[in-house]
Amino acid sequence: MAAQPNFGQIGHDVLRRLRQAWVGLNDLYLGIDTRHPSGKSGTAAAEDGPPRTRASVGPRTPSDSHAYESIDYSVIRKIARRLAPSTEEVVYDIGCGKGRIVCVLARRRLGGVVGVDISEGLCRTARGNAERLRGRRTEIEIRCADAGATSLDGGTLYWLFNPFGPRTMDRFLDNLERSLEDDPRAIGIVYYIPRHEDVFAKRAWLTKTDEFLTLVGRNRVTVWANRPS
Repeated sequence: MAAQPNFGQIGHDVLRRLRQAWVGLNDLYLGIDTRHPSGKSGTAAAEDGPPRTRASVGPRTPSDSHAYESIDYSVIRKIARRLAPSTEEVVYDIGCGKGRIVCVLARRRLGGVVGVDISEGLCRTARGNAERLRGRRTEIEIRCADAGATSLDGGTLYWLFNPFGPRTMDRFLDNLERSLEDDPRAIGIVYYIPRHEDVFAKRAWLTKTDEFLTLVGRNRVTVWANRPS
């Protein structure tokens, strides 16, 4: 008896190929390459594959970085439209990977765009993408560094796509709090797929200001701001 076709798997494969084609077309339009080496589309929860390297972290620094992944282009644009960053906004993408988010945002007129990632290889790729980006209106800085130790000064909006676990998230928020003590300012944090938002909830200086679902993948996005002193 002939084997019956697995229509569920066929549909999954077709959807995966369509998503890959969508990423490829967007990359081509922008003049960059942010594809995942496995061919993933960039809508997963950043848990698969090998973790980022710890090239910039000392041997005693605990690392719970997640594997490289990126947000789908449509999701980036939806979040950007919802937040409507002003021309004064200085945006940090924490765990920027190959720079997809920073490249999309840098086509807007902003105060600055900074990508931070711990992987030297991903940072090299992100810098190349920043140089090739078509229609750039804002300068891009790519920094290979530990988010819990590098300077976060001047930033007003911080993007996180589930880049690491609770230990590093704690260190990142400690680092950001120190920056705000040195330079008091209003900031916002976009947390996509917020698996460790309990770390945020414990911070008395932070409050959740928005929450919504994305169309692609129906993933959750939370937005946080520092409370007025």
